[in-house]
Amino acid sequence: MAGIAFIDFIQGVDEDITLFINSFHSVASDQFWQFCSNKIAWIPIYVFAVIFLIKNIGWKRSLAFLVAIGLGFLFCDQLANLVKDAVSRLRPNYSYGATQHGLIVLESRGGFFGFFSAHAANTFCIATCYSKGLKYGNYEHSKAVSVSAYVWAALVALSRVFVGKHYFGDILAGTIIGLIIGLILSNVTVLILKRIEAGYYKFGKMTKVRQ
Repeated sequence: MAGIAFIDFIQGVDEDITLFINSFHSVASDQFWQFCSNKIAWIPIYVFAVIFLIKNIGWKRSLAFLVAIGLGFLFCDQLANLVKDAVSRLRPNYSYGATQHGLIVLESRGGFFGFFSAHAANTFCIATCYSKGLKYGNYEHSKAVSVSAYVWAALVALSRVFVGKHYFGDILAGTIIGLIIGLILSNVTVLILKRIEAGYYKFGKMTKVRQ
């Protein structure tokens, strides 16, 4: 009973935070958050980001980190689907309580379940891998670009609350998961690249550079 009461309490707090964030809206801000939430709208930025990465750290290193980003995107997306079905937590736009308390819904309702947010997980995983790639490539302005990448990820994640598709807790969990997966994949990529560039891997076989 105590466990159920605690879960209900957390759910209530999460709903209050979600409704508070979601309540800030205007015609201009609604359009902005809809843009941030739209994956297709970001395609030109993705193309520019890939070109920028290749130009500043080289195509071979870029390819390695882009593979990490692709794997991260796939893993985050599929994990989110599995967890959504397992947890079965309704999106706020399907919740009678949230809609009755003034939830603003700016997009189609989507699937029934929303925990955790794949948008948040994917964007923070991408931002982490991309930032690690620039840092590994010794790009002189890597910190500034990394900050921009994480700001972008935060905007995309928050947009899901503003359009009424996710609770704040959904995007918080997605952010944490995306960061963890991004850190694992980017660090593994760095480890592999270091060994390749040190001459440990040649022609698909492991060799050690003679001292």
